[in-house]
Amino acid sequence: MQVLQKLSDSDTDVSAWLLSQESTFPKDFASDYAIAVDGTLAGPYPAERVKIEQHEIPVEIGKGPALTLREDDVSIGREVKDLVKEAASKAGVELQIEATSRAEAKRLNPMKQNVSSAIFSIPIKHINTPGEVVNIKDLEDAVKVLESFAKLA
Repeated sequence: MQVLQKLSDSDTDVSAWLLSQESTFPKDFASDYAIAVDGTLAGPYPAERVKIEQHEIPVEIGKGPALTLREDDVSIGREVKDLVKEAASKAGVELQIEATSRAEAKRLNPMKQNVSSAIFSIPIKHINTPGEVVNIKDLEDAVKVLESFAKLA
């Protein structure tokens, strides 16, 4: 919502769908680019308490938003991925890179429309539990990157 508020005073043409249900997507939309903004599993976790290897959770809370490179068997669009990286650079935000995700952004790219799409994630510890934890700076940095992206695209 903050991104849309910040862009309301500019000449930037942006369409946004705000969906609160998991795995729900707009159908038959026309767009140059699409970005799924989602939460992603973040560490670090204390090794003595959790049986997860640190390399299994490469994204860490407090180190910035994450850009996903691949979703299941679909690579994220190079053009939109490069634009997100450029937007982060212009906004002075360091991105984390997440190799793969299950955010289902591939559903934003129906074959007939060929929309270049990306997954942009907020690191969340204890995701999908009542005790989710986020770093406010990660959220603020995500807003900066998305605002910068909208102005570039």
